[in-house]
Amino acid sequence: MVNRKGVGYILEVTVAMMVLIVFVVGNSVISPSQDWTEHQNEITAQDLTYTLKESGDLEKFIQRREPGSLETAVSTITPRDIEVSGAIEGLPLNEIYMGFHTSESDRHTPSLLEDMNEDQCYQEGQLDELSSRGDGGDPEIRRSEDTKHGVYLYLVDIDPADFGDDSGLDKGLWVDNGTRCQFADEDGPYLQDEFFKWGDSDEDEYAFYEFKDADFDTSDFTVHNSTHIMPIKEMLETPLNSINTAQEFETFIFDEKDIEEYDIISFYGQDSIEEMNTEETEDVENFIENNPVLLIADIADELNQGFLSGTGLEQIDAEVEEDPGLPVFDSNSNSQELELYFKGLDGETSDINIENTEQISSSNPGEASTLPLLYDNTQYYDTSEWDSENTGMEEIDPGSVEGVPESACVEEDEDYAVTHGSFTFDNSGETYEVISTDMATDSDDCGNLRALNIDLNGDSDFSDKGPVLTGESAEIDGQDYNVFIEDESEARFEFDATRQVEIITYRDSFEEFSGERLAHIPYQEEYNQEETKLIASVIYWLIREDMEFGEDDYSTSSSIVGSINDETSIPYRASIRWR
Repeated sequence: MVNRKGVGYILEVTVAMMVLIVFVVGNSVISPSQDWTEHQNEITAQDLTYTLKESGDLEKFIQRREPGSLETAVSTITPRDIEVSGAIEGLPLNEIYMGFHTSESDRHTPSLLEDMNEDQCYQEGQLDELSSRGDGGDPEIRRSEDTKHGVYLYLVDIDPADFGDDSGLDKGLWVDNGTRCQFADEDGPYLQDEFFKWGDSDEDEYAFYEFKDADFDTSDFTVHNSTHIMPIKEMLETPLNSINTAQEFETFIFDEKDIEEYDIISFYGQDSIEEMNTEETEDVENFIENNPVLLIADIADELNQGFLSGTGLEQIDAEVEEDPGLPVFDSNSNSQELELYFKGLDGETSDINIENTEQISSSNPGEASTLPLLYDNTQYYDTSEWDSENTGMEEIDPGSVEGVPESACVEEDEDYAVTHGSFTFDNSGETYEVISTDMATDSDDCGNLRALNIDLNGDSDFSDKGPVLTGESAEIDGQDYNVFIEDESEARFEFDATRQVEIITYRDSFEEFSGERLAHIPYQEEYNQEETKLIASVIYWLIREDMEFGEDDYSTSSSIVGSINDETSIPYRASIRWR
């Protein structure tokens, strides 16, 4: 255990001694005009930062997300009046303000009972409990006209004296969870944009909703069905590798919300995707310029129109080989970061059963820049149909075409020095003319090595691409192909690309607009706990941003790297400024 006061004393004495030794050994005299304060502060700052890390105070500050606790820890180490600020890199510490789009099918406007004398609880005076919980006056109470799962809702004007509008902020919602007019603390009040369970707590039949607003004049109120997002919300409220993260969730519709206020938005289900992709393309394109987007839906039917057509996501038209296996994280940095978050939630990939049945790919398979986040370890696309082969190339006069490479075999007019054939590339639909040349610097070596040249412009000039030797790669129409030359009459272009079937697809750059990240997770009716951990991990990965705290005008700074170790080890860098 670190003795904070003793360490602080030793550090400061050590710093003072180091400065003194410099002058004594160097037989130097301190000039009255020389200011050594900045140098001393820098050394002290590094020592203080190291002590904070080794004592565990820095880790506690990170886990609790409490900048004030860091200053308190500093005050126990040194008697100086020191203020701290800085940034923590590599951990999801910022508060997430996340909006889930609500499709029309999940928006509900139930009616309120016109005459409360028809309500038995009201008649028997059993709602006095709700009246007493109002903030003033004699609050008006209304009840939902109909039940859902056998349960009524009661709405109370919780402070009619202070609120004169119908924004919903002055209304409290109570759930009569099968207790016949008896209300526990967990039954309410729920205010605007808060989530509640509509149903009997003792029964299995219920659904989660978000209370949006109520209008007593029109005798209705608005709620959004949120059952599908509640497991995600609850998972994100779970500490990540012992770190207390912070979130605020809302459901939204475009007409009633400026989505630029959110840090991230999500579209869940087919109806939500269709509405977004056909009616709100411009808004989403503007949003993604500075913020990430998550799609949890089947998207194949929408991929070639609206917002999705400009993302670069592709549907692969190829057979999938093998049955589904296990999900595997890749070795690239994006995938490794996602895996750390997943392990930080104590996730197990063996229980993930999400299948990419629509065969969505992060990019055209020949685009090597997009590396997988998570893929199936057994399934792959059979891209053999995208290979191009010609087994009947015929001899031609080298002088009849341009771009024949230099070769002793051509100069000596050897048999089959140059052959010609057409190659069709099904992936792009293009057909190109290709020549195969016998390559040698000495005619005695002819017949051992051949190379291909490709006329990409259709002008009988074969200098466009080549010479390409067998085993080498050639890029054609943006795709890479491995070249194999069997003999003078036979050659093959074999499609070269990642053939793994991705489970999660994503883009961090886009074809028709600029923006932040987008991730897509295939739709399921329900996701088990491990799959929900994966969704939460994707959200952390999408939203990643350094956490900054305090002022940014402090002159002395220090930096240190460490890791938060619990379910796994997640590295971070702490850059701390001092004053």
